[in-house]
Amino acid sequence: MKTFTFAQSDFKDTEGRRLNNTLLSICFEQAGLRYLAEINAALATAEARKGMWHAASMQLDFLSAARISQDFYVEVSVLEVQADSIELGCRFYQDQKLRAVGKALLNYVNTQTRNPQPLEDDLRQYFEIEVLRFLRINEPRSAAHGGGLQLIRNSKLVGN
Repeated sequence: MKTFTFAQSDFKDTEGRRLNNTLLSICFEQAGLRYLAEINAALATAEARKGMWHAASMQLDFLSAARISQDFYVEVSVLEVQADSIELGCRFYQDQKLRAVGKALLNYVNTQTRNPQPLEDDLRQYFEIEVLRFLRINEPRSAAHGGGLQLIRNSKLVGN
C-alpha cells in the first residue's frame, strides 16, 4: 500500500470548493500512476512495462464531504489480481477522516497490439503480496466506516 498527499496548491482555481467526483477521479488516477511507477522502478523488467496499463473502469463512493482548501491523502493498493489485470483500491482521507473510497480495473496490454496479455511472474507475485497487506492492515477501518471498504473488497458480490 502506498500513500500520496495532495495539497490545495495541486488544484488551481478551486479555492474553497468541495472535492467532487471529477477531482477525486483525477487524484485517484494520478495516485495509481505514481503507485505503478514505484512498482516498476522496484522490479527488474520495469522499462518494458511503460504504457502497458489501461483503465477499464473506475468507481468512487463518497462517505462525507471534503474541501479542496485542505490537504488530503490517498491510500492506494491492489485489491485483486487477475490473469491480465489488477483492481486498484483507494481511500481518500482528510482531517483523519475517511471521505471516499474507490476502485479501478486496470488491464495489462501489449503496447503494439493493444490486446490483453498475462502479467509477468514478478509483477503478479508483487501484487499478490500487496493484496494481503492491504486487507490485513486496514481491517478495523472498514468496520468503523459502515463497511464501505468491504464492498470494494467483495466487488464480485455486488455485481462488479
